[in-house]
Amino acid sequence: MAFVITQGYRNIAVLYHIRELIGFGSITKQGPQTFRYVVQDEVGLGHIIEMLNGRLVLEKRISGLLRFITAYNKRYNKSIEGIEIRVMPTRNDG
Repeated sequence: MAFVITQGYRNIAVLYHIRELIGFGSITKQGPQTFRYVVQDEVGLGHIIEMLNGRLVLEKRISGLLRFITAYNKRYNKSIEGIEIRVMPTRNDG
């Protein structure tokens, strides 16, 4: 089980910035021009869930996170509740 963000080599700075902001995870080369930011330990995955749960906009992303939470709960014997509230951005926030 892992949380992965993939970027091309031109955007590798984005992955390093994410890792610096979050404070954990690793960046690996996936292909000749592709890099991945990966979090796969229990604590790190729990932090990712905390950061994203209840803060997503797109239904596709929300359902993906809910499936991820279900798999995380099953694997690590946890009971995190997925939040299905759809957050709508405004011009007054990020």
